[in-house]
Amino acid sequence: MPQRYWISNGGRALETFGAYLPQKPAEHLISEHSGGCRELANTAHFHIDLDGNYLPGLCAGLAIQRDDLGSPLSTEKYPLLSRLYAGGIGALFRYATNEFGFVPAAGYALKCHLCYDIRHFLALGEDRRFEELQPEGHYLYG
Repeated sequence: MPQRYWISNGGRALETFGAYLPQKPAEHLISEHSGGCRELANTAHFHIDLDGNYLPGLCAGLAIQRDDLGSPLSTEKYPLLSRLYAGGIGALFRYATNEFGFVPAAGYALKCHLCYDIRHFLALGEDRRFEELQPEGHYLYG
């Protein structure tokens, strides 16, 4: 169905369709995608949410405040986006594992599947608030 109707294998769609795709361990996906996540810089497809946040590409659940567009992003304000762009899924994985105790599932369909699982974990953690994990409530489902 995802191929027939062009359902993007990202965000919460991976929770629905991920189980039907071949799974790879997190370490395998990290080694396959060692560079930065350049999809974040692609402006060919994006969304603006109801709060005016820019949602890059097909990365549901990641947001940049409208006022921050057009200039370099602060690594302090956007630690997850900064890590993803500069070091890819491996950098985000190491950050979540070392700083917050993230433990990966047995397998993931795509690097985006792993990324979403990490962000879901970070968004729902107690005493953690990442402004770039928006819109508010996005990670409450699934």
